[in-house]
Amino acid sequence: RDAFKSDIMPGAEYLKLGTAIIGVWIAGTIVVLIKTIRQLIIENRACRQYTVIENEQVERVCAKMDLKKAEIDVSPDIDVPMVTGVFKAHIYLPEKLLSDSQLELIVLHEYQHYKSHDTLIKLFYLALTALFWWNPIVHKFQDKLDNLLELRCDANVTKKMDTEGKKRYLSSILAVIKQYHSVANEN
Repeated sequence: RDAFKSDIMPGAEYLKLGTAIIGVWIAGTIVVLIKTIRQLIIENRACRQYTVIENEQVERVCAKMDLKKAEIDVSPDIDVPMVTGVFKAHIYLPEKLLSDSQLELIVLHEYQHYKSHDTLIKLFYLALTALFWWNPIVHKFQDKLDNLLELRCDANVTKKMDTEGKKRYLSSILAVIKQYHSVANEN
């Protein structure tokens, strides 16, 4: 405790070590928050600029599903399905060749992310990252968090499925991954 009360420089009584550490911590937090907010704004603008196309299959499949508070768009600008939104799910689907049952499972997966509040969890974690920017464990856990949310989503989607349903679900996920990698390899 006494070390934090000690002067940093002789003759500078107002500048204590503890005050300097807190000042650096606050400055770092502000810098990380500004960078994070800037990145979120850029990502939000990018989503709003996606080209949205009509897709009869998606409209037909989603009309049968009970998706409260969800908007579903197909865009050639993305490679993998994704969901955004906290108060309303906005699901973006790439132009993929999937069967109706595969498409339904993929939409169900993305909607489960919304129902599980994964976006809020990620935002909360971004706030923690800004607050504890100096801790390497916080940064190392970021990739793990994304994987954990995916596994939790898969578990929630398949919770009431029988073995055959789980196989169809995994087959649908694999179909999207294969199509993504074939597009990525072309580029």
